[in-house]
Amino acid sequence: MAMTVSLVNAVETAENFILRQKPPNKQQIDQLIPEDYSRVKTTNGEYFWVKVDEVNISEVSSFVGIIFTDPVFPQKFVKGDKINFKEFNVFDVRSSRWLTNEGI
Repeated sequence: MAMTVSLVNAVETAENFILRQKPPNKQQIDQLIPEDYSRVKTTNGEYFWVKVDEVNISEVSSFVGIIFTDPVFPQKFVKGDKINFKEFNVFDVRSSRWLTNEGI
C-alpha cells in the first residue's frame, strides 16, 4: 500500500518563486505511463525522483510511484517505498521511452 508524503505544490511554487525550469503542464503529465519518472519535492525542501507505478488520469490526475532516489535528509520513507502524489506535485518528468537510468 502506498503512503502519503507531504509534498509541495509545483504549480503554486512556480507562481511564487523563480524556478530553473517550469513544471510540466497537465498535457505532459497526463502522458505519464508506468515506468516513467516524476520529480517531486517534500515540504522540507528535498527533491527526489519517483518511478511511476500506477496512473489515474482524471480532472486532477493522481499517481502511485516507487521512490527511485535515496533521500538525503532523514525522512519517514526510503528508496523503494511507494507513495501517492498528484499532478500538481510534479516538478519534472522523464519518459522511460527515451531515458536511461543514468539520466536521473
